[in-house]
Amino acid sequence: MPEHENAGAPRAAAILLAAATAIAFGSTGCLPLPNECEPGESQSCRETYGATSYCAEDGICDTYTTSEYLAEPCNLETFGPVFEEGTYNVGVILALNRQADYYGLIEPMAKAMKLAVNDVNRGNGINGTRMGLIFCNTDGENEKAQEAANHLASVGVQAVLGPDFSGYTLEIVPGTLIPNGMLAISPSATAPAISGLDDDSLMWRTVASDKIQATVLADLIEYVNDDVIAAQGDTPRIAMMVREDDPYADGLSLGTIEGLPSSIVGNEDTFKTFIYPNAAVGMNDYTQASLDVAEYKPDIVLLWGLTEVWDIIEVLDGLLEEDAGLTDTIYITADGGKDTVKADEVGSTRTGLSGRVWGTAPRSLSADEYQPYKAFKVRWSSEHSTDADTHPFITNAYDAVYLLAFSIAASGSSYPTGAQLAEGMKKLTDPGGTPIVANQQDFPAGVTALTNGNTIDFSGASGPLEFDDNGDPVSTTISLWCLSCDKIIEQGDLLKAGSSDFQPQDCDYMPSGGMQ
Repeated sequence: MPEHENAGAPRAAAILLAAATAIAFGSTGCLPLPNECEPGESQSCRETYGATSYCAEDGICDTYTTSEYLAEPCNLETFGPVFEEGTYNVGVILALNRQADYYGLIEPMAKAMKLAVNDVNRGNGINGTRMGLIFCNTDGENEKAQEAANHLASVGVQAVLGPDFSGYTLEIVPGTLIPNGMLAISPSATAPAISGLDDDSLMWRTVASDKIQATVLADLIEYVNDDVIAAQGDTPRIAMMVREDDPYADGLSLGTIEGLPSSIVGNEDTFKTFIYPNAAVGMNDYTQASLDVAEYKPDIVLLWGLTEVWDIIEVLDGLLEEDAGLTDTIYITADGGKDTVKADEVGSTRTGLSGRVWGTAPRSLSADEYQPYKAFKVRWSSEHSTDADTHPFITNAYDAVYLLAFSIAASGSSYPTGAQLAEGMKKLTDPGGTPIVANQQDFPAGVTALTNGNTIDFSGASGPLEFDDNGDPVSTTISLWCLSCDKIIEQGDLLKAGSSDFQPQDCDYMPSGGMQ
């Protein structure tokens, strides 16, 4: 690292120690500074002096300057006592560009993380340790996500909340985080391919793999095809639009095709796939793809991508109405499109879309049947004045902070490594452990149990968590959300956590021929 303008507290302490030693032994010459650490191995410095310390080339612990520790793209924001001793700093890798279309989808997750950190830092924290967050903005781009991962690794951060998008998760986790021994807990990266990473138990998710959501989507598509459109006497034509080179979109595409009967997907006259550009690599012109789909004249359009699906829906629906006189097309998308800001913009512009945009998303158990989510929902509304139901992944983000805090407690270390955190994660969802709920009241009891060498049975705001060997939740609730006027509303659960039975739900679809 470059020389610092001022010696940090660790280096100053070492200099004072050397001076005291020289005086004690009556030395008239210069004694070398005592070796505190092994250059390149900074763990002992972090454990002794705090998260922002490192081992310099002369074997003395030093402290990063603010500009060094918070270099781009990890200079967006900090939360908590990041530069105080006794803080365990965590990197947050999210797409937090306020001008980007996906901001309404991602920013609530950051708020949920802050809410949980406030819980963790109350009272005695994690046996006296506080948590700090370093927010790294990726702009939704693979290159910036890689820069964030590289920087966090370079300053010794051992844990990451995120990444948010599956595409760069599959790049930076095996490419940077795992080789540097860093633990990652993603609240929103759902691509099935993540489950197959050779990760040394360092990659965890609080959201289930899209293997589950894709199965539900296939059931929903078949239901809309057979009971909503075909019930009117038509043979539905389905267009599937897939974001190019995107593991999340590919996972949904493959999963839904596998789940649909050959009678639907086996005929190009009634089922056809279209690829549209990926904005993550700078390609965001969807005009040609929309024109191609409009020419196909679909009754159902499947859109596997992120919040850009609203831009496509707006353009495509206009083309279908103008060129083919089609005003009843149903659009089906998934959690990546569940953006209240974009829904408001597009729903206000094209009022006829109400009841025709259907979406799925993992969600918490209903507040009516699951007290931890009910409590979270009330608290969220009091803090942010919005309905928690309309924001996917916020409970998953909240739970990720709790899990990380508990894994710190379970490690028995003041500044645990990623490997130690991974071992701690395995002690948090034991059915025979102390029951602990994700709230301020239960947190100290969870810390105490883990500190004493016991296990806990953690129930998150998102639901009772149980992980498989890949670090994925074994089940989840999948809900149907709908565009109603210019708002996203929750319509009901298509699949309950712990069940395999699909439960049909309907948006308020009103074709031009009348109510179905």
